Amino acid sequence: MTIKKRTHAELTIWSGNPRPAASEEARAEMKASLLNVGQLMPIITRPTAAGAEVIAGQNRFINIGELIASGDWPADRAIIVDERKMDDATALEIATSENISISMHPMHQFEAFSRLIEMGRTITDIANGYGVSTRIVEQRLSYAKLEDGARTLVKDNERDLDWASAMTMASPAEQKQILDEINAEPRRYRSAHEVRSRLQDQLVSLELALFNPDDVEEETVRRDLFDPADRRYMKQSDFIPLQDAALKAKVEERQGEGWAEVKVLNERDYDPYRYNNGVTDKAKAMVVFVRYPTGEIVEHAGVALRHEERVNDIDETDADAASAIFGDDSAIEDGVRDQINATETELKDEYVESPKTLRQLEAERAAVIQKIILQDSKLAMVTTIAGLIGNSAARPLSATKSYSDLSSLDENGIARTVIETKNEAVAAIFKNRGVDVTSPYKDLMTQLASLSDDELMLVFQTELARTISSNLYKITPLYENLIEISGTSSADHWSINRAFLGTLTTGALKGLGNQILPERLKVKLGKSKNDMIETIAQIADDARQGGGRLAADERAQVTSWAPGLLATSAANDDPDNPFAAANDTGDDDSADGAAIFA
Repeated sequence: MTIKKRTHAELTIWSGNPRPAASEEARAEMKASLLNVGQLMPIITRPTAAGAEVIAGQNRFINIGELIASGDWPADRAIIVDERKMDDATALEIATSENISISMHPMHQFEAFSRLIEMGRTITDIANGYGVSTRIVEQRLSYAKLEDGARTLVKDNERDLDWASAMTMASPAEQKQILDEINAEPRRYRSAHEVRSRLQDQLVSLELALFNPDDVEEETVRRDLFDPADRRYMKQSDFIPLQDAALKAKVEERQGEGWAEVKVLNERDYDPYRYNNGVTDKAKAMVVFVRYPTGEIVEHAGVALRHEERVNDIDETDADAASAIFGDDSAIEDGVRDQINATETELKDEYVESPKTLRQLEAERAAVIQKIILQDSKLAMVTTIAGLIGNSAARPLSATKSYSDLSSLDENGIARTVIETKNEAVAAIFKNRGVDVTSPYKDLMTQLASLSDDELMLVFQTELARTISSNLYKITPLYENLIEISGTSSADHWSINRAFLGTLTTGALKGLGNQILPERLKVKLGKSKNDMIETIAQIADDARQGGGRLAADERAQVTSWAPGLLATSAANDDPDNPFAAANDTGDDDSADGAAIFA
């Protein structure tokens, strides 16, 4: 290191500095300091035939040049420099070390680190030289995978670093497709989430693998270096054959363990409501492997078909009891079925419930009825007794109807969450109290009789709820009556969710947004169906959780809205309603649990 004094005219900026000079606005404070107190720190240079070139301190050098031009700094005034002999690699390390300390743009760090690698430095050398982890260096170098257009978007602040991180997982062809779509519509793929969602249509996380991910050929694996969990992914075409082979081995393993049956089902063929969980006797139980389109395979061990699923021929008189309570399936309520069978008409920017939407809402409404029954034991009894009064003899409820499949509902839906929680509670009761649902009828009755009143009531509520089907005759008055006498509203049991929104057409989504969103948020809907669904769903989630995105009246407008089949008001203020004051069927499940088990 040699401290020298040079004039501004003797110095030039090294062309190899990876970071461009800061803007005049960003340099304003530094320029003011130079003018007031002069130069405090030396500029690092290396000698050249004509003088010296600035390696670190180019912004100070530029500021001094501007002060000279304005007459505020003498042209022959000495500039203090720390002049060193160095090769290009050392010069690059010094330039970027200074820049990293003042928040150098990661894209420029990438360019610098890439050049250092080309000059022979290793990742460990770079990490030690800058006092950062090797992972940081690996992350920066991963930007080499980005197409030039993608790097330009980030440099120009059109996209953020999270977006760039997601793009590093895409192949060159996939990046080109995404960039072409952005060029056609600049609002597309604005976030990392959108990019990852697009890629995950073709990629599968190795966290879902039944096989050992460490045995996979490395060239088929994509890593997300920016994920704290360091998740790895494979293309579905590479993943599925390995998953199939692992599944075959798992099936053989379970068969060797003595289970009565081992099944492999697709998601659409697996109805969890047909099974009892927690059966410990392998000779009476089965293992079901459920395959999902994502490549995931979920194992359900210790399940058994419920009694009514095991009976081939159900006595006609048993079905009469359900007809007395809920009506005859063959007589579908007037109006609703006509709408479902009607030809779908696309109306631009108008909320219209298509046949697909009406089918979804029927399932949503059935789930709400199940939720109410599961949260209020008295209403469960009222519903049953009211139906039995019209029949000459009571029949076993469990042998009358198959269970409704709620898999089409949003997994975070209000009603579905309650239903699944209660079902899990009953499974725990059976397990802890030694109830074997595969026992002969007489033995099963004896086991059930050993349960406490509260436990038996919860089992009764669950079994009653399971008889609710989405297409039962008279389900509209049942739904409306339960809402009314429970003193609740549709908003207590249902909220706008992605599964429902996915059934709407693009025009209907736009129309719904125009109905419920404030003016300032309507412009955020976007043009694609996916954008509209995600925007409305996020705003609805925020409104229900009391977030700060909407004002109080705007939140009420969103949360109070419900589609036609669910839009029913309650008699909350009716003093003669015995349920209005005492019954709480809101979101707080702990209060509900206390009411049931008190």
